[in-house]
Formats: sequence, C-alpha cells, structure tokens
Amino acid sequence: MANEEDECDSSSLFTVANQSDVTSFLHLQAAKITGLNSSISDDDENSIDDNLLRSFTRNNNSKLIKPNLSRSCFASISTQKQNLSDDLTELKWLNTFKFKEFQDNKNNNEDQISKLSNELKSYDKQNLNSISYGVLIFLALYSKRDEKDLSWSLTIKQLYEYIQTNFKQIINKRGWKNLLKQTLITIPCFVKTKHDTPKLRSIWTIDPYYRPLLTKAYLTSLSLETNK
Repeated sequence: MANEEDECDSSSLFTVANQSDVTSFLHLQAAKITGLNSSISDDDENSIDDNLLRSFTRNNNSKLIKPNLSRSCFASISTQKQNLSDDLTELKWLNTFKFKEFQDNKNNNEDQISKLSNELKSYDKQNLNSISYGVLIFLALYSKRDEKDLSWSLTIKQLYEYIQTNFKQIINKRGWKNLLKQTLITIPCFVKTKHDTPKLRSIWTIDPYYRPLLTKAYLTSLSLETNK
C-alpha cells in the first residue's frame, strides 16, 4: 500500500508563477501579436500600454475595426450604440428562445381555466340554454369523484352517455360531439391519460391541481341557488 504522504509530496507540484511573471508573459504575447516592443515600465505593470490597446483595434491602414468577441479574446465592447457589432455583443441569440410564445400560452391557459371557473360559479340548473361544454365536462367528471377506481375519470364514450342522459337538450345541437372534443383539447385542466385495462385505452380526467379550484366554484353556484 502506498504511503499516504506521497499524495502530498511537494516535489511533484509545479512552481506557481507570481503576478509579475504572469504580467510579463501577457505583455510578451501581446507584443508578438502586434509587433510592438514588449518592454514595459514599472508604472505599466498592472495595465497594458495605451499604444498596445489601440493596436488591437486598428488594422494596417489605421482604420478602426469593430470589436468582435468571437474573433479575438482581446476584443472590446463599445459603449456607443453605433459601434456595436453584429456578434455576441448584441446577444441576438436570445431571439431564438420563444419566451414570448411561452408567456402567451401560459396566459391563454390561465384565461381558459379562469373562464371555466366563472362559468361554474354562475351555473344555473334552471337555465341550461347557455351552458358551456366546459361546464358539462366538469359535471360529468365531478359525478365520478367518489369512485373507488378511476375517480374523476371517464372515457370519451362515457362522457357522451352522461350528456345524453342528463342534458338531452344538448344532443339536439348539430356537431355537439365534435365541440365536446374540441373543449377537452382547448381547456388545459382536462387531461387524457393511458390506462392498463384494454377496454379503457384512454380516459379523461381533471388535473388534480385544478380540482379544488373548480369544485369550490361549482359549490358556490349551488350555495347561491339554495339561498334564492
């Protein structure tokens, strides 16, 4: 077994350069690039000579070169708007991210759920002519809330059957099944999940996160109806 002290043997370590050595090396490399004399005075120890800096931003014809971060590690970023390059200094790559689209989708989802919540609060059993398909779907799934297996869940066929049994006036409307499907897809609180049972290939439910919110809104409408 190797001696543990070998791991800390100082003879195997590299010599650490001091600040003066590092500064001298950088000036030497800069001088090689620009062709200027690498000698510097003690006063310039912590900064590169002004002439050297200017040489990085001028070509052989003494024309000003726009800074470009991707081409040189010595490039500088101009504080003047007109001198900004078309490279990373403008961070144009940020435009590739669809932040605005993401935010719009998020706002739209919140609007859809907020609308459904308000419709449940104003739900009136006595006036079903203006009932929305979102409310119908909620009521169908809510009726299964106490089921031991697959609570808050129905197949699309079971959704049809619930509406045909409890809201016969709806089935007289042309294309009501397609409108029901469209509502399931549009409102994000309704989600489709897979099931292991062959006969139940896919079932629809309400996202558990939104169940308390929507249930509270629905119970509010029942409370208002009772107080009339």
